[in-house]
Amino acid sequence: MRNWRIGAMAGVAGLMVACGGGADTGDDTTVPFREGVENAALANPEVRETSNSNALATLYRTYDRSIQRAQLATERASNPAMRQLAQGILDERARLTLEATGTARTLGVDFTTALDTIPTATPTTAIADVHAEAMERLRGATGAAFDTTWVQSERRVTRESLDQLAAFNDPTMDSTVTRLVGETRTVLQRELAQLQQLLGGG
Repeated sequence: MRNWRIGAMAGVAGLMVACGGGADTGDDTTVPFREGVENAALANPEVRETSNSNALATLYRTYDRSIQRAQLATERASNPAMRQLAQGILDERARLTLEATGTARTLGVDFTTALDTIPTATPTTAIADVHAEAMERLRGATGAAFDTTWVQSERRVTRESLDQLAAFNDPTMDSTVTRLVGETRTVLQRELAQLQQLLGGG
């Protein structure tokens, strides 16, 4: 699913119209034309800004939701190993959030405006539902029931987030944003392994 690229593709479509093309005529001139459009998209500052903004907004929302769930775990989990993992998640998200905001500042991108549109333009909608369900269940749970609910919910959301971030291969993104996406995936993969251990490898 690539709906999160709507903004960037709209910019590409605009370039195609401006170039006076877009239809596949079936001849060999179509390929170089398309390559020219893709190169123009890479150089277009509006397309790059949209791609960077969408990616950073998605990362920021991912971090924020992780913080909400981890904060509950540090307060309510009865398993010391879970509390330790939750605290580690909080520390990592604080670091990643600072890195994301710093990257946005360096690139001159205001990704906060994309936060209102990202949920309907990306796979984040499904993740938002999983997160909301998890938070509702966690708020009403205590003791061992909380521990089980948290680790199972966290594993599910982490997997969903990894699938989502795997789709971020837009060449119009700045290299610093691409690197941050990769770093976030590495962090999530490490945490998923830890969650698997808490579940006994399940």
